[in-house]
Amino acid sequence: MLKLVESEVKTIYLALDKDALKEALDYSHNLLNLGKEVYLIELEGKDPSELVFNNITKLLHQAKPLSFSDLLLKKMQLI
Repeated sequence: MLKLVESEVKTIYLALDKDALKEALDYSHNLLNLGKEVYLIELEGKDPSELVFNNITKLLHQAKPLSFSDLLLKKMQLI
């Protein structure tokens, strides 16, 4: 992740399965704090390896930028 943080990449899409949602939210928090624009792709209970290209592409196009308030709400839903 250090290379990503130090790079000039400004926009990051995170697509992790439901088992890794807590980690995805932690990554998102860190990246937002570093000024990156983060999109959290919600896989609707599926593993990323199970989705075909067209389904992943559709989810990417539907994604909205994650804000700190969105992030907080998602973290609260995990409790």
